[in-house]
Amino acid sequence: MSPSMACEYAHPLEFLISNSIAVGIGPLIYGRASVHYVTLFTWIIFRIINTLDAHSGYDFPWMPFKTIPFSTNQQYHDYHHLKNIGNYSAFFSFWDMITGNQSKYLKDYKKIYAKKVD
Repeated sequence: MSPSMACEYAHPLEFLISNSIAVGIGPLIYGRASVHYVTLFTWIIFRIINTLDAHSGYDFPWMPFKTIPFSTNQQYHDYHHLKNIGNYSAFFSFWDMITGNQSKYLKDYKKIYAKKVD
């Protein structure tokens, strides 16, 4: 099974805390009574496609998520699965910046990039 197909699989506690909050925060910002069903389903589909993209193993430059400020690429979140530390965000990197979770990634990335330039 490809990693992107298994990306929605999670422990029930992780599903309730991480996955449900990530999907539910958009409609909650607008309030439950004012969110139309089409808007809700569009948001859910948007989040699932983004999750599949982040876990696919490929960095598709044409994905519309790449145009959003502070959005991440596949390489960024793949580091989280490679080292199992930091880079928890598969969509916005600003939470990782605020909490300092990307410091190890940035340090490793600079080492790898320096080797490729030399």
